Amino acid sequence: MTSKVQLEQMSWRRDRVLELSSQGFNQSDIARVLQIDKGVISRDMAYLRHQAQERMKTHIQKTMPIEYQKGIAAIDQVLRMCWGIVGKSNDERIRLQALALIDQCNSHKMDMVTNGSIISDALKYVKGKAEKLGQQQQVKAVTSKSCRGIEGEPEEDGSSLIAIDKSFDKLLTGLRTAMTNEYKLERSHKL
Repeated sequence: MTSKVQLEQMSWRRDRVLELSSQGFNQSDIARVLQIDKGVISRDMAYLRHQAQERMKTHIQKTMPIEYQKGIAAIDQVLRMCWGIVGKSNDERIRLQALALIDQCNSHKMDMVTNGSIISDALKYVKGKAEKLGQQQQVKAVTSKSCRGIEGEPEEDGSSLIAIDKSFDKLLTGLRTAMTNEYKLERSHKL
């Protein structure tokens, strides 16, 4: 078998694994349906998870910011055109329609920037993940502190935990920014 054929078969199999998984099949069921060893399915699932994480990372870091910018620019362009119509038109109905569109644009722009409930939910999710990460780092710091204490260098001032708190704050700020940008992108696509 050529490597091209093998790659095509592996791609087809992974597509089927994803499809069956999305339909609620567990790994054992997928292995039985595809008549493939469960270990292969497990590796395929790990690959698919990694691929999804990479796509999400690219989406958050590269796609979302530019889509947000394009959405804001489009709204600004519509606002400029509408204000031009308001200033030039003598027809009161057209001016009122332009003013109504200006109101809608401003409302959409505010939604993109400050939708509290969705951002709040996203931040809660991110904070939960960040706290879990922070707890893992605290365990490492405490373990490290305990080891230094055994060697005769105790850290009674808690500086390791303070450093972790600062790192956590930076992480949380970065995650808030990413989630805000993701929400803004979603809103811009709905426009």
